[in-house]
Amino acid sequence: KYGLFWNVAQILDFVMQPSENTARAINAIVKSNDLLSPKNQPVLGVHLRLGDSCSDPERDKKGRICQGLEAFIPHIKRMIRTFGYKSIYLATDSSTAIGNATRDYPQYKWLYNKRINRNKYKVFEQASIKDELSIEGILFGHPKLRKQFDPYDEMINFLADTIILGRYTHGLVGKYTSNMDRIVSAIGSVHFGRQNNGKRNCLQPAISIDSPWCFDFMVNSGISYRNQSFYC
Repeated sequence: KYGLFWNVAQILDFVMQPSENTARAINAIVKSNDLLSPKNQPVLGVHLRLGDSCSDPERDKKGRICQGLEAFIPHIKRMIRTFGYKSIYLATDSSTAIGNATRDYPQYKWLYNKRINRNKYKVFEQASIKDELSIEGILFGHPKLRKQFDPYDEMINFLADTIILGRYTHGLVGKYTSNMDRIVSAIGSVHFGRQNNGKRNCLQPAISIDSPWCFDFMVNSGISYRNQSFYC
């Protein structure tokens, strides 16, 4: 009735029901940030991935460029000006980004997952694309750095931020070259619909700063705003 996106979004939201452990982690983050409080709502979600997205040897195939918070700010301002968001949930692996956000843009209320130890991700900030360093490479094939990263903890943090952005925020500024951001927009449309008189066919406001939407997965069919093809 509503088309491919709607059907995929409903299925994706269903299969991403969190386990008990993940649900506890999500609830703790929601509570510690007071995300459900009227003083913080509506909440704008922002996903800023630095870390291995700046040193990943597959970066070009994924259509990504390494951009800091300053690249997101004009779009954040536009979303706040248009929709009146009271706070920003910043999903990021970068302690530098959080520091820059709270120091350089104190006019905004910044919320984020405080359970993540972001210091370990500085290894990516110190690396270059020539080092061919990625989170997958560390988790599955780098014995020295592997000790600093727990696969279970990495997955919990990923799922927590993804589900919080999708179900507890009311808009997104991110990058559609990111699978995470496309997941967020999909499950976000399901829950944004539920918040509007029970209708389930409403899209959350979203700005992708690097590419339009692409439906495919692991197919070289995406085209970025820089006219670069990438694997969705």
